[in-house]
Amino acid sequence: DRAYPGAQPMLLEMAAVQPFGGVAGQYPVEPFSSGGPFTFAWNCNAAETSCTLISPAYQAQVPNISAPDEDIVNMEGTMTGFYGTSAASPGAASVAALLLSAGAKPTAIPQALEQTAVPQTSTSGWDPNYGYGVVDALAAAGDLLPPVAHITDPAAGKTVTVGSSVFFGGYCTTAIPSSEDTALDASWNFG
Repeated sequence: DRAYPGAQPMLLEMAAVQPFGGVAGQYPVEPFSSGGPFTFAWNCNAAETSCTLISPAYQAQVPNISAPDEDIVNMEGTMTGFYGTSAASPGAASVAALLLSAGAKPTAIPQALEQTAVPQTSTSGWDPNYGYGVVDALAAAGDLLPPVAHITDPAAGKTVTVGSSVFFGGYCTTAIPSSEDTALDASWNFG
């Protein structure tokens, strides 16, 4: 929820989840992770030298999404404990960087991460512990970076007789390759 006073339009607030030990498809939220909702009663400048009271107070639905924390490989090549939102945020940021490198528009990434997050509760929508769910890089890529059709038949410059049937041949590629088998439907409207 980036509508609260002073919020940045590209800001996502993070919750941390344990990457192991949960039921399939559900990651336990860290007990020390940020939770919501959060009530904003003051709007302060960046230096926090001047604040104004917000009346009525604004209740924001944060966190927006969740990402795993836990052990990482440090510069020496050994596993190091790294927990909480400080560890989860770089993981989600790396998904955003991957999407940027594949050509996604920066302004579309926060909403795509929310919309494609994997819910961790039985209720749909926002949850005070997980936000909209755990970040899903492949789903976000599929949402922001649609497949590209490469038509090989009919070949460029081929004449098609008006009223006759046209059969297309070709293949599709995706910006981020996946080993998942997915069905592809294509349609054209020639006006």
